[in-house]
Amino acid sequence: MKLRRLIPIICLCAASCAPPRGLVFQDVDSIRVNPKKTSPIQVNLRFYNPNFHFVNIQAVAAYVYINNRYLGRLCLNQCFPIKRRATVIVPLTIPPDMRLEFPDLHESDFDSTFSIRIDGTITAGKKRACMSTDIDYETIKHPQAKNKLK
Repeated sequence: MKLRRLIPIICLCAASCAPPRGLVFQDVDSIRVNPKKTSPIQVNLRFYNPNFHFVNIQAVAAYVYINNRYLGRLCLNQCFPIKRRATVIVPLTIPPDMRLEFPDLHESDFDSTFSIRIDGTITAGKKRACMSTDIDYETIKHPQAKNKLK
């Protein structure tokens, strides 16, 4: 009888001590180009946290290519907590010094059809238990799909 009461408690303890699972990359929410600001290019990525507890995004190593030309490395400006079982949009920026290859990039460059590719990894977890998630996104954006580009 005591064993039947003890088994659910042991199962709960084992489940709560499980290592975190990696985030699930879903989509690119938007791409913003602000040539006059300190962070001229912002990419918003959508992730889902499949864990039963919150996790923090700790590191981002992702690279952006537009029309198969390297644009820059995405950076996270602050520690970003993600609630359990939630979908969030993570804002990442390309620092101004990484825009050397495209010094004259403007909003008008996105008025025609272009391809965008994002490759890299994002690391999230709790304290020392971290998992990496691969980001492998490639698409062709058309001018009529401007609702995705803000």
